[in-house]
Amino acid sequence: MKIKKFIFGVATAAVVAGTPVTMTSCDDDDINTVLNLIDLFFQSADDLANTAWLTADSSEGFEFGTGGQGIYYSGYELDESGNVIPQQFTYTLDTTNNTLTIKLSSGSRIYTVTEFVKNSKLTLTYNGKTIYLKYLTE
Repeated sequence: MKIKKFIFGVATAAVVAGTPVTMTSCDDDDINTVLNLIDLFFQSADDLANTAWLTADSSEGFEFGTGGQGIYYSGYELDESGNVIPQQFTYTLDTTNNTLTIKLSSGSRIYTVTEFVKNSKLTLTYNGKTIYLKYLTE
């Protein structure tokens, strides 16, 4: 009789433990959410090296070189002829916290990377503003 109760108890526990798994479903939205989260994570800090990015309205651009060096372009920083003044910067990419720190001569900016798809798109937030960047090919 004790063995029968034991087996019944184990069987009941197995059914109860398996119920949440069997009642869960996965649709396309769930899969896309997981894929977007996976894309967010950088493979390495070099994922931005030798890439160029431009905002949708072309008001800002970033060129990330090697060795943490880059060039920032702002449509708001023009010379007297109306040409964009390139600004040198250094950068670090924290892949653990998904932050990008850019050090310009005027000071540092810490961007939060909210989306990243290598050689495709980069979305940053800075001071409450979301910046959507598209990848520039040569």
